[in-house]
Amino acid sequence: MSGTVTAMTGRLGWGIQWDTGLAASQKCGDKSGVSTNWDLYKPGGTNNSLEYWHQHKALAVDFGIVEAQAVSDPEVGGTPYPTGAYKSGEWVAGGGTIQPRLKTAFAALLYGLTGYASSMGAVDVEGSAVASVKSWQFPMRRDTAANSVDLPWMAVRKYIPGADTGEDMEELGQDCRVAAMRLAIPQNGVIVATPAWVGRKGTMADTSFAAWQAADDFTSVPISTKGHIKLHTEDSAPPLSLGTEYPALGCTIDITNGVTTPAQEMIIGDYHPDDFAVLNRSVVITWVYKWQDDALYRQILANAGTGASIAWSPISYKSSFELLVETPNVIGATSQAYQLYCYAPSVLWMSQGSPRLAGGGMLAINLVGTVLEPDVHNYFEIRMCSDSVTHQWEA
Repeated sequence: MSGTVTAMTGRLGWGIQWDTGLAASQKCGDKSGVSTNWDLYKPGGTNNSLEYWHQHKALAVDFGIVEAQAVSDPEVGGTPYPTGAYKSGEWVAGGGTIQPRLKTAFAALLYGLTGYASSMGAVDVEGSAVASVKSWQFPMRRDTAANSVDLPWMAVRKYIPGADTGEDMEELGQDCRVAAMRLAIPQNGVIVATPAWVGRKGTMADTSFAAWQAADDFTSVPISTKGHIKLHTEDSAPPLSLGTEYPALGCTIDITNGVTTPAQEMIIGDYHPDDFAVLNRSVVITWVYKWQDDALYRQILANAGTGASIAWSPISYKSSFELLVETPNVIGATSQAYQLYCYAPSVLWMSQGSPRLAGGGMLAINLVGTVLEPDVHNYFEIRMCSDSVTHQWEA
């Protein structure tokens, strides 16, 4: 049957790849074949006999299979036309745009992004005791060199609907790593996250699809009108209860895991990249300060100098940073909102130009912060307060 196929019934999902003993996240394959250990390392957590796929609703999905294909180069003694072609490799890449539900699926994504997850117990993100809830820490660690580049392997799955029964299909990425994610916090709206993966191999199916977990509902999506941005002295411990809260007209946080590329990882004897090693990691924070006074601007440019003639200062301004957003809804029968919290102990701040004066306009200034390796604490940390549950990937 022909007809228009809408994307509405498509699906996006992911899971952490675990071995049967729940000892560590594992890569499924090597040169002998990526699918060799899929039944052992597929997303399943403590119940490895069944596949366990987190489903998350999305505004857009552009994850899928990528193949490298080329035609032959011109040859002496040949014709002016291409005479041959070949495929040299296959992998998966891409991501999605989601309104994050602060529950199980997003928790797994944060673990894949940061490389570590730890339960804080029955507390909110600031550590205050709250019954019948649970908070987690997802830090980018700096305690050892190995921990700072350790990311779990994930599997990512996309369901593509068809015009009729039996015409649908799925693409599944094995041995994926979260290469980046942007958190976009608007002036007064819903938080949007944009994760991006790269993976060693893609497979397809047009029948016998594995089951999906039900997608979490909209009640756990945070909004920017409940929360704050605070700055405080560099290397201040979270939460920044003594920090200064600033009015912000929007904020984006770009978290990047600089992994090796498919081209770098291709090896003789294999159509698929051998690995995706972490070469570097970074976090960049961009926000718009709704101008109140010149104190922060002078701090950045002149090391907080004052007087009738303030000289520019070669001393960089660094501070700790805190972002908190919450949901309008509460968790179950509690009075506690779902919470998403980001913390950086050492951020180097720069102003993107001087405040612009425009007739009929208001004053605001763009600020860009690069997270630096701190003397103490983790490099960067995300926390989430949610329902009191045990995730499939928790030991």
